[in-house]
Amino acid sequence: MNLQLDPHDLRRLQELAKREGKVVESLAAEILQEALAAREKTRTWVDEVSGSFENDPEFEEVVRLGKELRRAERTDR
Repeated sequence: MNLQLDPHDLRRLQELAKREGKVVESLAAEILQEALAAREKTRTWVDEVSGSFENDPEFEEVVRLGKELRRAERTDR
């Protein structure tokens, strides 16, 4: 198949692709903004604090003590 396009048709196709590309890009940005807004509405306090202490030098000790406390409080021993 040999598709022949004159330069004018080629320019028109390029302009159409550019215009359509901008429409798709705009829609993608809008969808992303809506998704982020919906996510923000469903965030809880756990989401806010989760991971906030991971670089704390005492983090591992706090985790160890928490596990020890939960183990000691278990009633199924």
